[in-house]
Amino acid sequence: MAGVASDELVELIADQIAVCIAGKEMHAIAEILSASEVPAFSRLFRHVLRTTERVDVITTNYDRLLEVQAARVGIGVDSIFYGHTVGKFDPVQSSKTMLRPENQVGHRRTTSIRTIPHVRLSKPHGSLDWFTYNDEHFRSDLAIPGARRIVAPGGDKYRQGYDVPFDQQRERANAAIDAAAALLFVGYGFNDDHLQTHIQERIRKVPSVILSHTITESAREYLATSPSAIGMEADSANDAYTRVLKGEGKTVLDSPIWDLNRFVKEVLGK
Repeated sequence: MAGVASDELVELIADQIAVCIAGKEMHAIAEILSASEVPAFSRLFRHVLRTTERVDVITTNYDRLLEVQAARVGIGVDSIFYGHTVGKFDPVQSSKTMLRPENQVGHRRTTSIRTIPHVRLSKPHGSLDWFTYNDEHFRSDLAIPGARRIVAPGGDKYRQGYDVPFDQQRERANAAIDAAAALLFVGYGFNDDHLQTHIQERIRKVPSVILSHTITESAREYLATSPSAIGMEADSANDAYTRVLKGEGKTVLDSPIWDLNRFVKEVLGK
């Protein structure tokens, strides 16, 4: 019989997940930082932030790869944590780090506050570097004491998503979806209960693109009911080709633009 896991078991599962992911994550981070070519997400962030001061990014993954890709091109990240060696859960201070004073030259010199272009990152399922200790929530790359803050797969997943600090991350993610002028999904399966209601409403109203090696059945349902949404996946016969899905229509392109790196190169010219 299925049941709700105890808090102790949930913490143990989260810790083991973190251990399994951490080693592979370090290899991926090293590749991002050492690559001669600027990575795809880095180029995408830089492109979008040419015309806006903020891009909202939502990830249900636990790794820090998006943060590293932003750092690769000197873009700040508002993650709701404030501090460096050990960051504390503090939405207000995290947001303030994206503000800079700017002197206005004129008859009277004045100082205004501007928002620097940045990524506003929401991680509703937690992150490898989040911990809770003595009822306070921290972010650190150090092995500090405390329980890992990861929403682990299983029957308790939905309930965990309403605990601190996941609740504010989820609320910010949903608010970003509701206000989005366009949506880009990369490798997303459309199977997350915390986000689906908001995505379902918004994807029907704004231009949307879904990129994935294989688009899931759930994603296909969204494509079928969203008139301005386009799906791009690898052609089943050849990964070097892209199957484009729009409504009931399908076409094949002789380029792998289902892959984000190729998409950024060909569509954005970056």
